[in-house]
Amino acid sequence: MTHWIKPYLFSCLLLALFWTPGVTSAQATGSVKNQQKDFIRFKRGFERLEGNPYMHISETELQHAFADLETELQKPLSPIGQFKAYAALLSRVGCGHTSISLNKAAIREWGRSKQALPFDVVMVHKKLFISPTHPDDIARLNKRRKANPELVAPKYPALKGGVEIYSIDHKTIPQWMSVIGLYFSADENTEDFKYFQAGMLFDFYRYMAVPTKQQTVDIQYIVKKDTLSQTVMLGEPLSYTLNERLQQKPKKKSDFGTFRIEGGKYGYFRFESFEKSLGKDYNEFLKKSFTSIKKKKITNLIFDLRGNTGGMIQVELLRYLLPADTQLGSYEVLKRESWWGLYRLGVKPSEKMSQLYRKNLRRNKRAKLANPQSEVDQMRVSGIYKDLFYQGKIVVITDEGTFSAASLLTCQLKTIAGAKIVGQQAGGSFYQGNAGALQLKLRKSKLIFQVNPNYCQTHLNAGAHDSLIKKPDLIAFSEAHIPRERYSKRKVNAKDDPVVKAAQKMFGQ
Repeated sequence: MTHWIKPYLFSCLLLALFWTPGVTSAQATGSVKNQQKDFIRFKRGFERLEGNPYMHISETELQHAFADLETELQKPLSPIGQFKAYAALLSRVGCGHTSISLNKAAIREWGRSKQALPFDVVMVHKKLFISPTHPDDIARLNKRRKANPELVAPKYPALKGGVEIYSIDHKTIPQWMSVIGLYFSADENTEDFKYFQAGMLFDFYRYMAVPTKQQTVDIQYIVKKDTLSQTVMLGEPLSYTLNERLQQKPKKKSDFGTFRIEGGKYGYFRFESFEKSLGKDYNEFLKKSFTSIKKKKITNLIFDLRGNTGGMIQVELLRYLLPADTQLGSYEVLKRESWWGLYRLGVKPSEKMSQLYRKNLRRNKRAKLANPQSEVDQMRVSGIYKDLFYQGKIVVITDEGTFSAASLLTCQLKTIAGAKIVGQQAGGSFYQGNAGALQLKLRKSKLIFQVNPNYCQTHLNAGAHDSLIKKPDLIAFSEAHIPRERYSKRKVNAKDDPVVKAAQKMFGQ
């Protein structure tokens, strides 16, 4: 088994693209009968497809959680109410891969509530910043201010991009996250990955966690180390700004990473995702990179995994870095369903992940028939590239978004290759997790869940949960991704990135 599939946590974000301003239809509320039908399908699908649901919650606690959810669904709930109820249960499971996606109905309900802030916000290094507003949204905001002259500057001047928000409605950002975090799935229930997930749609989750009907809200913000206050008017979400920021271009087949040698002193790998990091082209990229490393006699390597939520397990990459036959852990399919079984549970057999799941089942079956004594579930470095094998120093850069296959790679480089970690603590587990990302869809609410039939355990003791292993050897921040005042996208070169510079300094220690 060669896949540690990334979570589809942000597939939900693109649903915001479908929200359009000006919707005035009545807020839909689910019928109890339909909610109960959906609950039965969800519970059955979870029990039959979730690989190991008891990593961080006991069987008794999980049964109580399902009972609480069933009770909650015995009253008619709005789309946000249903989303919130399911999200609360999955958060208690403690597996970041096992999650729920936002649907269009919930986004539209938020739009109709007119409870959105009059500016866009994003999370950077666990701090909340105002993001620049799209020009088309500025025109809409100006119309809103003309209709409400009591909220026009200079009494309430518009806040600009790049300003840090300290508190909203008298709650600091950590206080908000303690509430919002109850609805995010994260490995071992750690806060780091929850901050990462909240970073793109914080304002939606703020409203979902504590819904109100107020027209204004008090904001505290920081300008030149001074904390200032302002009252702002709530209204419709900034649809153009959200669409522009959340829109993701499809990855090309070759979008698996980059490599370059900086200043003739160190090699720099940048992997934004491992989704495409497999196959002939990727292997050729690795060979070319390590050939250059060997030719230039590079003895210092940096692997930048910030924001990398995973994809394919990097066994092929590790053949250049770890001794042959190194044990990496195990990866097994714990829950097995047929094509027809998937269909009846609400999982489309035609989905890419469903096809991969069934392909892995067939591969395991053939391997076991060929050799009943084989350990088909074991992950190991099958061999090394002797001519290109790297034996120098390694530094890995991580942050809250380093998850799944990326956190697994960080763990292996840290504990086996002696790498140092720079940046922020990784959001993913170093020990164990479910993976596989089968999409289970409920018929009535159209909610989509990611359930994971596969289970992965690293070479470490999964019961230890030693936070010191994940803790960076050097904490480092970069202000490069803090939004600017003007509406523009910023490109950051590695040589100008203070976190990359901090990583370089580790080679001298």
